Amino acid sequence: MSQFVPISFGTLYFALNSPFYLLAWKRFGKRFAASSAISGALVSIITDNMHRVVTLDNVNTIYCAIAGGLLMGLGMLILFRHRST
Repeated sequence: MSQFVPISFGTLYFALNSPFYLLAWKRFGKRFAASSAISGALVSIITDNMHRVVTLDNVNTIYCAIAGGLLMGLGMLILFRHRST
């Protein structure tokens, strides 16, 4: 992403989602909007700093498919459980 614009993916992600947090505030209330904004901020921060924790030198495709599916499912479960997006 940094090849097209001079800002990081995390910053761009949060900036592009900000209008939706405002719409969520109007439509669903402040609790839903706040939890969604916090979730978006955490995704932005983690995405920008993931390279410091994880390196992908050797990738096993089967393991990545299983681990990725489990992690995405767990993430969605957490978001839905706490009524966030």
